[in-house]
Amino acid sequence: MAMITTALTSITLKSEPKLYGSKIAAELNSPEYNVGTRRNAKYDPDKEYHSIEEIVEALVNRDVEGILVDTYSAGLRGDLFNRPTIRVSKVIDYKTAYGVVLSPNSTHLGKCFHRYMLSNRADIFEMIERKAKPIKTSSSSDQSAQEEASGGLLDSSSPTFQKALRYACVCLGIALALSLVYECIRRIRERQKVHQEVHLKTILQKEMQSVVEEFIRRMKETKSELREKHLKQIITYWKLKRKSMTANGNESEWLRISMASPHKGDLMITDMDY
Repeated sequence: MAMITTALTSITLKSEPKLYGSKIAAELNSPEYNVGTRRNAKYDPDKEYHSIEEIVEALVNRDVEGILVDTYSAGLRGDLFNRPTIRVSKVIDYKTAYGVVLSPNSTHLGKCFHRYMLSNRADIFEMIERKAKPIKTSSSSDQSAQEEASGGLLDSSSPTFQKALRYACVCLGIALALSLVYECIRRIRERQKVHQEVHLKTILQKEMQSVVEEFIRRMKETKSELREKHLKQIITYWKLKRKSMTANGNESEWLRISMASPHKGDLMITDMDY
């Protein structure tokens, strides 16, 4: 996410960057160092830079706001300056010369150098053109600057795009796996809940069935006990009645107690007179 944010962030400069009052870095006692001094740029008094690698490292580490580098040196060291994080904000036109300093007694040697340069001028310029790459400011090519600022995020063939795509696919796969695990856990819990409800219903049905069966059994036992009790009471009653009739001289009447009845298990009692 930080890579995408950095690639899509654009920085707008409200004013042209100036050397005056800015903290910069340059090789000590070089022509660039003198240019910064003349234009009142600030140097770190506790830090001296003696190579182009040191000043580039200071710029990358944000120890300084900018650096002053010779265009030929920057063109020869493309490995240090061809980075998306480094921009050429301004090319300062400063006349300087490259050559060899000779003593006054070496005038003939100077003439030889001059003749050599004149005769090999084409080779010298061809070597400079081959070795040193031209330096352009960021405003000279807006489209290329925007493409570089994006870090290749919008280019499907760039390593940045491929890296971001891999990260996005990995994050999507992780999210999909987590969602599947969550869905499985949710379904398992729902099934367990349904199973518990069914199990509880079965237990309640068994308990109710046992209660009903116990109630029916008790009712049958009570019915049987009452039937036997009533039968004994009826028999006792008729025995007492027969005894009373015998005592009154009605011996011809007798009691017949029979279990033969249209209804199974019923008791039928009749008085017979012969």
